[in-house]
Amino acid sequence: MKSRKLNDAFSYVADEYLDLAESQKKRIRPFRVISGVVAACLCLVLFLPLATMAAEWLGIKDLLLPKTKIEYPIPSTENSEFVMIEEEVDMIGLSGYADSPEMQALNEWQTFLNSYDTDGTVIAEVENSIPDFGEQYFWYNVYSAEMRDKLDEIVNKYQLRLHTTLNTVNPEELAYRVGGEFMPGQTCWAYIYEDGTFQFDGEIELVGCGLTSFQFRRTVKGTFDEVVLNIGDALNYQEIPYTTAGGETVILALGSNKALIYADFEECFVMLNVLAGREQGMTEDDLEAIADAIDFSILKSVKVPDMRGDSLP
Repeated sequence: MKSRKLNDAFSYVADEYLDLAESQKKRIRPFRVISGVVAACLCLVLFLPLATMAAEWLGIKDLLLPKTKIEYPIPSTENSEFVMIEEEVDMIGLSGYADSPEMQALNEWQTFLNSYDTDGTVIAEVENSIPDFGEQYFWYNVYSAEMRDKLDEIVNKYQLRLHTTLNTVNPEELAYRVGGEFMPGQTCWAYIYEDGTFQFDGEIELVGCGLTSFQFRRTVKGTFDEVVLNIGDALNYQEIPYTTAGGETVILALGSNKALIYADFEECFVMLNVLAGREQGMTEDDLEAIADAIDFSILKSVKVPDMRGDSLP
């Protein structure tokens, strides 16, 4: 299956799949971690097949953050209830590779968060009256002066900005604010920040594995962004560089239950997180076809969106 067939396949993207807000005017608090559509789906992202990386190009190993412990539910073997288990997983940043200021800042912030308020004492003291430090701190779930000061320290150190505004937009508005239609048949609502960072969730019909869920994110450089992706075990991916039909270089990573398509550009980092892998019928050809159907030339040239309202002018 190649890119021409993907033009039809993308028409199956479901707009109801994204449930980020009840209305465009409702303020959204995004999650720090992109995992799956629901907590019970975390099992989809934990176990992936082995890969060897070539030394001359960058890949998942260059996106890694400190390992993180997560909890998720699994069915009990004794009854119909669920039990929580804890597992240490690899997380990757979605802001660029390890040597970028965005990634270095994210690494420091994640290291701080992993050791801060581990017993929940601080959040328990303020959970009913979290201080209002300002809109820019709201998007980073800052709930104490210590967190605010640490975030300011990191952002100033790497000369980055903080997010200030977030809108929900329909596909037409997203195309307008990004600079053009970059994916055929994209029908999902998205959220977009003031700098052009955006994300949406959707579904795509693939020949080998049927209706497949995915998450799409473009992170614009120059702004501190704390969203990370749980990839389970970083060693368990097969990765290859691929030149798309449009001449852009991307990385394809195929696993047993998960796949990634990502690219690092001068102005932004783009990630497509596909919640299917070889066990669901996903192939390297499928990943190539999806990549060929995306116009990365529009995405990589960042157009700062007009955030004065929720609708097109």
